[in-house]
Amino acid sequence: MIFKDYINKTVKGDLSMDIRNDIKKQDHMSVANKNEQLLQFIVDINNKLSTFSEFNDIYNVATKSIMDFFGANRCFYCEIIGDTVIICHDSYRKGFTSLIGTYQFSKYPICMSTLQKKEMFFIKNIHDTNLLDKNLKLNLINNNIISCLIIPIKKEENISGFFVISKSKPNDWDNMNVKLLSVMANQIWNVLEIIKLKNGSRLKADFFSLLCHELRNPLLNLSLGLNLMDSIEDDKKEQEKIRTTLKRQVDQLTRLVDDLFKIIVITQDKVDYKFENLELNILLEEIVQDSYLYFSRKKIKLDLKLPDKEIYIKGDKFRLIQVIENILNNAFKFTPDKGSVFVVLKKDDLSNKAIISIKDTGRGIPSNLLESIFELYVRVGNNHEKSSGGLGIGLYIVKEIIKKHKGSIKALSDGDGMGTELIIELPII
Repeated sequence: MIFKDYINKTVKGDLSMDIRNDIKKQDHMSVANKNEQLLQFIVDINNKLSTFSEFNDIYNVATKSIMDFFGANRCFYCEIIGDTVIICHDSYRKGFTSLIGTYQFSKYPICMSTLQKKEMFFIKNIHDTNLLDKNLKLNLINNNIISCLIIPIKKEENISGFFVISKSKPNDWDNMNVKLLSVMANQIWNVLEIIKLKNGSRLKADFFSLLCHELRNPLLNLSLGLNLMDSIEDDKKEQEKIRTTLKRQVDQLTRLVDDLFKIIVITQDKVDYKFENLELNILLEEIVQDSYLYFSRKKIKLDLKLPDKEIYIKGDKFRLIQVIENILNNAFKFTPDKGSVFVVLKKDDLSNKAIISIKDTGRGIPSNLLESIFELYVRVGNNHEKSSGGLGIGLYIVKEIIKKHKGSIKALSDGDGMGTELIIELPII
Protein backbone atom coordinates (compact mmCIF):
# COMPACT_ATOMS: atom_id res chain seq x y z
CA MET A 1 0.00 0.00 0.00
CA ILE A 2 2.97 2.35 0.44
CA PHE A 3 3.45 2.57 -3.32
CA LYS A 4 -0.24 3.00 -4.06
CA ASP A 5 -0.80 5.79 -1.50
CA TYR A 6 2.33 7.65 -2.60
CA ILE A 7 1.60 7.47 -6.33
CA ASN A 8 -2.11 8.32 -5.98
CA LYS A 9 -1.25 11.64 -4.34
CA THR A 10 1.11 12.61 -7.13
CA VAL A 11 -0.05 10.86 -10.31
CA LYS A 12 -3.77 11.45 -9.91
CA GLY A 13 -3.19 14.96 -8.54
CA ASP A 14 -0.42 17.24 -9.73
CA LEU A 15 0.85 15.00 -12.54
CA SER A 16 -2.67 14.41 -13.84
CA MET A 17 -3.28 18.18 -13.94
CA ASP A 18 0.04 18.82 -15.72
CA ILE A 19 -0.76 16.28 -18.41
CA ARG A 20 -4.29 17.55 -18.93
CA ASN A 21 -3.02 21.12 -19.20
CA ASP A 22 -0.52 19.96 -21.79
CA ILE A 23 -3.25 18.13 -23.67
CA LYS A 24 -5.36 21.31 -23.86
CA LYS A 25 -2.48 22.99 -25.64
CA GLN A 26 -2.39 20.34 -28.37
CA ASP A 27 -4.28 20.91 -31.62
CA HIS A 28 -4.65 17.30 -32.62
CA MET A 29 -6.89 14.74 -30.94
CA SER A 30 -4.39 11.94 -31.67
CA VAL A 31 -1.79 13.61 -29.45
CA ALA A 32 -4.32 14.00 -26.66
CA ASN A 33 -5.23 10.32 -26.92
CA LYS A 34 -1.57 9.37 -26.78
CA ASN A 35 -1.02 11.40 -23.63
CA GLU A 36 -4.15 9.93 -22.05
CA GLN A 37 -2.72 6.48 -22.75
CA LEU A 38 0.50 7.45 -21.00
CA LEU A 39 -1.42 8.65 -17.96
CA GLN A 40 -3.42 5.43 -17.89
CA PHE A 41 -0.17 3.45 -18.13
CA ILE A 42 1.13 5.07 -14.93
CA VAL A 43 -2.17 4.45 -13.15
CA ASP A 44 -2.06 0.79 -14.28
CA ILE A 45 1.53 0.30 -13.17
CA ASN A 46 0.58 1.87 -9.84
CA ASN A 47 -2.11 -0.78 -9.36
CA LYS A 48 0.27 -3.55 -10.36
CA LEU A 49 3.10 -2.46 -8.06
CA SER A 50 0.83 -1.79 -5.08
CA THR A 51 0.68 -5.55 -4.44
CA PHE A 52 4.45 -5.80 -3.77
CA SER A 53 6.43 -4.99 -0.63
CA GLU A 54 9.90 -6.20 -1.74
CA PHE A 55 11.98 -3.65 -3.65
CA ASN A 56 13.43 -6.30 -5.99
CA ASP A 57 9.92 -7.26 -7.10
CA ILE A 58 9.01 -3.62 -7.67
CA TYR A 59 12.13 -2.95 -9.74
CA ASN A 60 11.65 -6.08 -11.84
CA VAL A 61 7.98 -5.37 -12.57
CA ALA A 62 8.60 -1.65 -13.20
CA THR A 63 11.45 -2.18 -15.68
CA LYS A 64 9.60 -4.93 -17.55
CA SER A 65 6.37 -2.90 -17.72
CA ILE A 66 8.18 0.18 -19.04
CA MET A 67 10.01 -1.95 -21.60
CA ASP A 68 6.79 -3.56 -22.83
CA PHE A 69 4.74 -0.35 -22.99
CA PHE A 70 7.29 1.55 -25.04
CA GLY A 71 8.20 -1.39 -27.27
CA ALA A 72 11.79 -1.26 -26.07
CA ASN A 73 14.32 -4.10 -26.14
CA ARG A 74 15.73 -3.37 -22.71
CA CYS A 75 15.09 -1.35 -19.53
CA PHE A 76 17.62 -1.36 -16.71
CA TYR A 77 18.49 0.52 -13.55
CA CYS A 78 22.00 1.55 -12.45
CA GLU A 79 23.33 2.74 -9.10
CA ILE A 80 26.27 5.17 -8.94
CA ILE A 81 28.81 4.64 -6.15
CA GLY A 82 31.77 6.99 -6.52
CA ASP A 83 33.13 6.47 -10.03
CA THR A 84 31.53 3.03 -10.27
CA VAL A 85 28.24 2.19 -11.99
CA ILE A 86 26.42 -0.98 -10.90
CA ILE A 87 23.65 -2.29 -13.15
CA CYS A 88 21.46 -4.04 -10.59
CA HIS A 89 18.18 -4.65 -12.42
CA ASP A 90 17.91 -5.50 -16.10
CA SER A 91 14.84 -6.51 -18.12
CA TYR A 92 15.44 -7.49 -21.75
CA ARG A 93 13.90 -9.31 -24.69
CA LYS A 94 14.58 -12.91 -25.65
CA GLY A 95 17.84 -13.17 -27.58
CA PHE A 96 19.55 -10.42 -25.56
CA THR A 97 21.96 -10.99 -22.66
CA SER A 98 22.07 -9.49 -19.18
CA LEU A 99 24.18 -6.38 -18.56
CA ILE A 100 24.11 -6.77 -14.77
CA GLY A 101 27.56 -6.03 -13.40
CA THR A 102 29.98 -3.30 -12.32
CA TYR A 103 31.50 -0.73 -14.67
CA GLN A 104 34.06 2.02 -14.18
CA PHE A 105 32.41 5.34 -14.94
CA SER A 106 35.74 7.17 -14.97
CA LYS A 107 36.43 5.57 -18.38
CA TYR A 108 33.59 7.61 -19.87
CA PRO A 109 34.20 11.32 -19.03
CA ILE A 110 31.80 12.68 -21.68
CA CYS A 111 28.92 10.56 -20.38
CA MET A 112 29.82 11.52 -16.79
CA SER A 113 29.70 15.20 -17.74
CA THR A 114 26.31 14.77 -19.40
CA LEU A 115 24.80 12.99 -16.38
CA GLN A 116 26.26 15.48 -13.89
CA LYS A 117 24.06 18.16 -15.49
CA LYS A 118 21.26 16.33 -13.68
CA GLU A 119 19.02 16.44 -16.73
CA MET A 120 17.37 13.55 -18.53
CA PHE A 121 18.43 13.11 -22.12
CA PHE A 122 17.72 10.84 -25.04
CA ILE A 123 19.73 9.63 -28.01
CA LYS A 124 17.89 9.08 -31.27
CA ASN A 125 20.79 7.25 -32.93
CA ILE A 126 23.98 6.32 -31.06
CA HIS A 127 25.94 6.34 -34.31
CA ASP A 128 25.33 10.11 -34.63
CA THR A 129 25.58 11.35 -31.03
CA ASN A 130 28.38 13.33 -29.38
CA LEU A 131 26.98 12.80 -25.86
CA LEU A 132 28.81 9.51 -25.31
CA ASP A 133 32.44 8.42 -25.35
CA LYS A 134 33.68 6.48 -28.36
CA ASN A 135 34.44 3.27 -26.42
CA LEU A 136 31.08 3.46 -24.61
CA LYS A 137 29.26 3.88 -27.93
CA LEU A 138 31.03 0.76 -29.24
CA ASN A 139 30.02 -1.27 -26.17
CA LEU A 140 26.40 -0.15 -26.46
CA ILE A 141 26.26 -0.95 -30.18
CA ASN A 142 27.71 -4.41 -29.48
CA ASN A 143 24.77 -4.93 -27.09
CA ASN A 144 22.20 -3.80 -29.72
CA ILE A 145 21.54 -0.45 -28.02
CA ILE A 146 21.06 2.03 -30.88
CA SER A 147 18.71 4.57 -29.31
CA CYS A 148 18.06 5.18 -25.62
CA LEU A 149 16.40 7.38 -23.04
CA ILE A 150 18.42 8.05 -19.86
CA ILE A 151 16.64 9.27 -16.71
CA PRO A 152 18.84 10.28 -13.74
CA ILE A 153 17.53 9.60 -10.22
CA LYS A 154 18.18 12.40 -7.73
CA LYS A 155 18.82 11.85 -4.03
CA GLU A 156 19.42 14.99 -1.96
CA GLU A 157 20.24 16.91 -5.15
CA ASN A 158 22.87 14.34 -6.17
CA ILE A 159 22.60 11.71 -8.90
CA SER A 160 22.35 8.33 -7.17
CA GLY A 161 21.49 6.28 -10.26
CA PHE A 162 19.60 6.26 -13.54
CA PHE A 163 17.08 4.32 -15.59
CA VAL A 164 17.89 3.45 -19.20
CA ILE A 165 15.31 2.44 -21.81
CA SER A 166 16.77 1.32 -25.12
CA LYS A 167 15.80 0.13 -28.59
CA SER A 168 17.84 -1.70 -31.23
CA LYS A 169 16.96 0.84 -33.94
CA PRO A 170 16.85 4.66 -34.20
CA ASN A 171 13.89 6.18 -32.35
CA ASP A 172 12.35 9.61 -31.69
CA TRP A 173 11.63 10.07 -27.98
CA ASP A 174 8.55 12.21 -27.41
CA ASN A 175 8.93 14.99 -24.82
CA MET A 176 5.83 13.82 -22.99
CA ASN A 177 7.30 10.31 -22.79
CA VAL A 178 10.41 11.79 -21.22
CA LYS A 179 8.47 13.88 -18.73
CA LEU A 180 6.21 11.04 -17.61
CA LEU A 181 9.00 8.50 -17.28
CA SER A 182 11.15 10.91 -15.31
CA VAL A 183 8.38 11.60 -12.80
CA MET A 184 7.50 7.92 -12.48
CA ALA A 185 11.13 6.80 -12.12
CA ASN A 186 11.79 9.25 -9.30
CA GLN A 187 8.52 8.26 -7.59
CA ILE A 188 9.48 4.59 -7.76
CA TRP A 189 12.86 5.47 -6.27
CA ASN A 190 11.31 7.42 -3.37
CA VAL A 191 8.92 4.60 -2.53
CA LEU A 192 11.75 2.06 -2.67
CA GLU A 193 13.78 4.16 -0.24
CA ILE A 194 10.88 3.97 2.22
CA ILE A 195 10.59 0.19 1.74
CA LYS A 196 14.35 -0.25 2.19
CA LEU A 197 14.21 1.62 5.50
CA LYS A 198 11.30 -0.51 6.73
CA ASN A 199 12.94 -3.74 5.58
CA GLY A 200 16.22 -2.64 7.14
CA SER A 201 14.53 -2.12 10.51
CA ARG A 202 12.89 -5.54 10.31
CA LEU A 203 16.16 -7.24 9.35
CA LYS A 204 17.99 -5.54 12.23
CA ALA A 205 15.34 -6.83 14.63
CA ASP A 206 15.74 -10.34 13.18
CA PHE A 207 19.52 -10.06 13.46
CA PHE A 208 19.49 -9.09 17.15
CA SER A 209 16.94 -11.82 17.84
CA LEU A 210 19.33 -14.29 16.22
CA LEU A 211 22.28 -12.87 18.15
CA CYS A 212 20.46 -13.32 21.46
CA HIS A 213 19.54 -16.88 20.47
CA GLU A 214 23.14 -17.72 19.50
CA LEU A 215 24.57 -16.19 22.69
CA ARG A 216 22.04 -17.76 25.04
CA ASN A 217 22.87 -21.40 24.26
CA PRO A 218 26.65 -21.33 24.92
CA LEU A 219 26.18 -19.11 27.99
CA LEU A 220 23.60 -21.53 29.40
CA ASN A 221 25.93 -24.49 28.78
CA LEU A 222 28.84 -22.65 30.41
CA SER A 223 26.73 -21.92 33.49
CA LEU A 224 25.55 -25.54 33.78
CA GLY A 225 29.05 -26.88 33.23
CA LEU A 226 30.60 -24.71 35.95
CA ASN A 227 27.90 -25.80 38.44
CA LEU A 228 28.51 -29.47 37.55
CA MET A 229 32.26 -29.06 38.06
CA ASP A 230 31.62 -28.16 41.70
CA SER A 231 29.50 -31.26 42.28
CA ILE A 232 31.94 -33.83 40.80
CA GLU A 233 35.27 -32.72 42.28
CA ASP A 234 36.44 -36.32 42.71
CA ASP A 235 35.46 -37.63 39.26
CA LYS A 236 38.39 -36.65 37.01
CA LYS A 237 36.95 -38.39 33.94
CA GLU A 238 33.65 -36.49 34.10
CA GLN A 239 35.50 -33.25 34.77
CA GLU A 240 37.50 -33.74 31.58
CA LYS A 241 34.30 -34.26 29.57
CA ILE A 242 32.86 -31.05 30.99
CA ARG A 243 36.08 -29.14 30.22
CA THR A 244 35.84 -30.30 26.59
CA THR A 245 32.24 -29.07 26.42
CA LEU A 246 33.16 -25.75 28.02
CA LYS A 247 35.98 -25.27 25.52
CA ARG A 248 33.57 -25.82 22.61
CA GLN A 249 31.17 -23.23 24.02
CA VAL A 250 33.97 -20.71 24.53
CA ASP A 251 35.07 -21.29 20.91
CA GLN A 252 31.51 -20.65 19.77
CA LEU A 253 31.32 -17.40 21.74
CA THR A 254 34.67 -16.35 20.27
CA ARG A 255 33.36 -16.92 16.73
CA LEU A 256 30.28 -14.81 17.46
CA VAL A 257 32.37 -11.95 18.84
CA ASP A 258 34.68 -12.22 15.81
CA ASP A 259 31.63 -11.90 13.52
CA LEU A 260 30.47 -8.79 15.38
CA PHE A 261 33.94 -7.29 15.08
CA LYS A 262 33.97 -8.01 11.33
CA ILE A 263 30.66 -6.15 10.95
CA ILE A 264 32.14 -3.10 12.69
CA VAL A 265 35.35 -3.15 10.62
CA ILE A 266 33.56 -3.61 7.28
CA THR A 267 30.72 -1.11 7.84
CA GLN A 268 33.15 1.57 9.06
CA ASP A 269 35.47 0.91 6.11
CA LYS A 270 38.47 0.15 8.32
CA VAL A 271 39.75 -2.86 6.36
CA ASP A 272 43.34 -2.53 5.12
CA TYR A 273 43.93 -3.76 1.58
CA LYS A 274 47.32 -4.62 0.09
CA PHE A 275 46.87 -4.69 -3.68
CA GLU A 276 49.34 -6.48 -5.93
CA ASN A 277 49.37 -8.19 -9.32
CA LEU A 278 47.78 -11.63 -8.91
CA GLU A 279 47.49 -14.51 -11.38
CA LEU A 280 44.04 -16.05 -10.86
CA ASN A 281 44.84 -19.55 -12.18
CA ILE A 282 47.49 -19.99 -9.49
CA LEU A 283 45.34 -18.45 -6.75
CA LEU A 284 42.28 -20.63 -7.47
CA GLU A 285 44.37 -23.77 -7.84
CA GLU A 286 45.90 -23.20 -4.39
CA ILE A 287 42.52 -22.56 -2.74
CA VAL A 288 40.81 -25.57 -4.31
CA GLN A 289 43.79 -27.83 -3.57
CA ASP A 290 43.56 -26.87 0.11
CA SER A 291 39.81 -27.65 0.10
CA TYR A 292 39.88 -31.16 -1.41
CA LEU A 293 40.38 -32.97 1.90
CA TYR A 294 37.65 -30.92 3.58
CA PHE A 295 35.12 -31.70 0.82
CA SER A 296 36.01 -35.40 0.85
CA ARG A 297 34.44 -35.67 4.31
CA LYS A 298 31.00 -35.54 2.63
CA LYS A 299 32.20 -37.24 -0.56
CA ILE A 300 31.47 -34.01 -2.47
CA LYS A 301 33.12 -33.79 -5.89
CA LEU A 302 35.13 -30.54 -6.14
CA ASP A 303 35.94 -29.76 -9.77
CA LEU A 304 38.22 -26.95 -11.03
CA LYS A 305 38.33 -25.75 -14.64
CA LEU A 306 40.97 -23.17 -15.62
CA PRO A 307 41.74 -21.44 -18.94
CA ASP A 308 44.94 -22.13 -20.86
CA LYS A 309 46.15 -18.54 -20.63
CA GLU A 310 47.14 -16.59 -17.53
CA ILE A 311 44.71 -13.98 -16.15
CA TYR A 312 46.13 -11.14 -14.05
CA ILE A 313 44.20 -8.80 -11.77
CA LYS A 314 45.07 -6.18 -9.19
CA GLY A 315 43.99 -7.58 -5.85
CA ASP A 316 44.59 -8.30 -2.19
CA LYS A 317 45.54 -11.98 -2.06
CA PHE A 318 44.45 -12.54 1.55
CA ARG A 319 41.05 -10.91 1.00
CA LEU A 320 40.35 -12.78 -2.25
CA ILE A 321 41.23 -16.08 -0.57
CA GLN A 322 38.74 -15.09 2.14
CA VAL A 323 36.08 -14.49 -0.56
CA ILE A 324 36.55 -17.83 -2.37
CA GLU A 325 36.86 -19.85 0.83
CA ASN A 326 33.69 -18.29 2.21
CA ILE A 327 31.73 -19.23 -0.92
CA LEU A 328 33.21 -22.75 -0.92
CA ASN A 329 32.31 -23.15 2.76
CA ASN A 330 28.70 -22.23 1.98
CA ALA A 331 28.68 -24.68 -0.92
CA PHE A 332 30.02 -27.41 1.40
CA LYS A 333 27.48 -26.59 4.11
CA PHE A 334 24.42 -26.63 1.84
CA THR A 335 25.39 -29.39 -0.62
CA PRO A 336 24.32 -32.93 0.37
CA ASP A 337 26.69 -35.90 0.59
CA LYS A 338 27.99 -37.09 -2.81
CA GLY A 339 26.97 -33.78 -4.40
CA SER A 340 29.16 -31.64 -6.68
CA VAL A 341 30.77 -28.20 -6.63
CA PHE A 342 32.24 -26.70 -9.81
CA VAL A 343 34.76 -23.83 -9.86
CA VAL A 344 35.31 -22.27 -13.30
CA LEU A 345 37.55 -19.38 -14.35
CA LYS A 346 37.31 -17.70 -17.74
CA LYS A 347 38.01 -14.37 -19.43
CA ASP A 348 35.32 -12.16 -20.99
CA ASP A 349 37.13 -10.44 -23.86
CA LEU A 350 34.29 -7.98 -24.51
CA SER A 351 34.30 -6.47 -21.00
CA ASN A 352 37.94 -7.39 -20.27
CA LYS A 353 36.92 -9.04 -17.02
CA ALA A 354 37.79 -12.26 -15.24
CA ILE A 355 34.70 -14.39 -14.51
CA ILE A 356 34.80 -16.80 -11.55
CA SER A 357 31.83 -19.15 -11.27
CA ILE A 358 31.24 -21.37 -8.22
CA LYS A 359 28.25 -23.65 -8.73
CA ASP A 360 26.91 -26.35 -6.40
CA THR A 361 24.16 -28.98 -6.45
CA GLY A 362 22.87 -27.92 -3.03
CA ARG A 363 19.59 -26.69 -1.66
CA GLY A 364 19.34 -23.53 -3.77
CA ILE A 365 18.05 -20.03 -2.96
CA PRO A 366 14.47 -18.69 -3.27
CA SER A 367 14.17 -16.24 -6.17
CA ASN A 368 13.08 -13.37 -3.90
CA LEU A 369 16.39 -13.59 -1.99
CA LEU A 370 18.83 -13.82 -4.91
CA GLU A 371 19.82 -10.15 -4.71
CA SER A 372 19.28 -9.47 -1.01
CA ILE A 373 21.45 -12.34 0.29
CA PHE A 374 24.48 -10.06 -0.02
CA GLU A 375 23.01 -7.51 2.37
CA LEU A 376 23.78 -7.26 6.07
CA TYR A 377 21.35 -9.11 8.40
CA VAL A 378 19.92 -11.28 5.57
CA ARG A 379 19.97 -15.08 5.96
CA VAL A 380 18.47 -17.80 3.80
CA GLY A 381 15.94 -19.87 5.71
CA ASN A 382 14.82 -19.58 9.30
CA ASN A 383 17.05 -17.30 11.35
CA HIS A 384 17.06 -19.75 14.25
CA GLU A 385 17.59 -22.91 12.25
CA LYS A 386 20.52 -25.09 13.23
CA SER A 387 23.73 -23.93 11.58
CA SER A 388 27.45 -24.40 11.88
CA GLY A 389 27.73 -21.22 13.95
CA GLY A 390 28.15 -17.55 13.16
CA LEU A 391 25.67 -14.84 12.30
CA GLY A 392 25.37 -15.34 8.56
CA ILE A 393 27.33 -12.23 7.56
CA GLY A 394 29.75 -14.01 5.20
CA LEU A 395 28.19 -12.99 1.87
CA TYR A 396 27.90 -9.37 2.98
CA ILE A 397 31.65 -9.35 3.67
CA VAL A 398 32.27 -11.09 0.33
CA LYS A 399 30.31 -8.39 -1.52
CA GLU A 400 32.16 -5.55 0.23
CA ILE A 401 35.59 -7.07 -0.57
CA ILE A 402 34.61 -7.55 -4.23
CA LYS A 403 33.44 -3.92 -4.42
CA LYS A 404 36.85 -2.77 -3.15
CA HIS A 405 38.36 -4.71 -6.09
CA LYS A 406 36.05 -2.74 -8.47
CA GLY A 407 34.22 -5.99 -9.23
CA SER A 408 30.73 -7.41 -8.80
CA ILE A 409 29.04 -10.58 -7.57
CA LYS A 410 25.62 -12.06 -8.27
CA ALA A 411 23.71 -15.22 -7.35
CA LEU A 412 21.75 -17.52 -9.65
CA SER A 413 19.41 -20.33 -8.59
CA ASP A 414 16.30 -22.07 -9.89
CA GLY A 415 14.94 -22.42 -6.34
CA ASP A 416 14.76 -25.05 -3.62
CA GLY A 417 16.85 -28.14 -4.28
CA MET A 418 18.22 -26.78 -7.58
CA GLY A 419 21.66 -25.62 -6.43
CA THR A 420 23.27 -22.18 -6.47
CA GLU A 421 25.79 -20.44 -8.69
CA LEU A 422 27.76 -17.39 -7.54
CA ILE A 423 29.46 -15.38 -10.28
CA ILE A 424 32.27 -12.94 -9.54
CA GLU A 425 33.51 -10.42 -12.11
CA LEU A 426 36.89 -8.71 -11.64
CA PRO A 427 38.66 -6.22 -13.96
CA ILE A 428 41.74 -7.61 -15.72
CA ILE A 429 44.97 -5.60 -15.86
